[in-house]
Amino acid sequence: MRKKGNGVEIMTRYKIGLRTIKTGIAVGLSMFIASLFNLKSPIFTGIAAVMAMQSSVFESFYIGKNRMLGTFVGAIIGLVFSFLLPNNYLFMALGVIVVIYIHNLFEWNKSLTLSAIVFLAIYINTEGARIPYAFNRVLDTFIGISVSVLINYLILAPNTKKSFIERKIHIFQTSRNLIYNLVKNKGEISLDDLSNEINELQKTYEIYKEELKLHIAKGRIGPSSTQILSLLDNMYKELDTIHRLDIRPILNEFNTKLFKDIYSEDFIPQARDNDERDIVYNYHLNNIFNNIINIDSLLKEGSGD
Repeated sequence: MRKKGNGVEIMTRYKIGLRTIKTGIAVGLSMFIASLFNLKSPIFTGIAAVMAMQSSVFESFYIGKNRMLGTFVGAIIGLVFSFLLPNNYLFMALGVIVVIYIHNLFEWNKSLTLSAIVFLAIYINTEGARIPYAFNRVLDTFIGISVSVLINYLILAPNTKKSFIERKIHIFQTSRNLIYNLVKNKGEISLDDLSNEINELQKTYEIYKEELKLHIAKGRIGPSSTQILSLLDNMYKELDTIHRLDIRPILNEFNTKLFKDIYSEDFIPQARDNDERDIVYNYHLNNIFNNIINIDSLLKEGSGD
């Protein structure tokens, strides 16, 4: 049961996040602009604004681009097919196939579903309303996306660089503690959690790179960051190997010294005879310890990268 009086925890749990506030602002503003243009279905503008508000400016731009692309392709194909042979289910099916084929051909998979929906909406529309409807769908989407991306950028834009640096430090500390618990205490560890954290770090790294290319973020990515990612990936594989051995280790002389250097305490060996698994264990553990030392050094050298 949750302890009472923990005000900080309660406030953290129930606070309204900045992304939530920006989403509300983007929806309200985009639908207001849609009303100025007298668009018949401003709800689509609001939907586009909600979809485009992401945790980073690049993700907002990327999602918005895909949604815009899907709307445009679906609208064009829908218009062409509806004028060639309207109200024909076989021709409708062929149109959906064409939409899917185009998206697969150009690897626009993220916008495929939306494109097919827009195609159907235009194809089954009444004859006199097809062109205005298609134009309005494209304009609705464009307004919602544009407003959402601008709001996300102009109002306290997410600091991807800061997130990337913080994730690097956090995952290093997490890995260091996991290895200590496994080697010293033979405790249960969750490699799935570590794998998820590494994947999230990689994702943040890719977003940061893209934002630098688009001049959204400031700074640079130094060689230390790519080295750290490689070392973390390698360390995860080595850690998975020794975890599968499932033994209480007897460290060799080199690893005993490295353990003390890293954790500032002595390693007390187990009271049993060495076997072949200890040789394998020490080989992979030595690689892990060296990775820890290298990552620590790189973090200190490139703390601003």
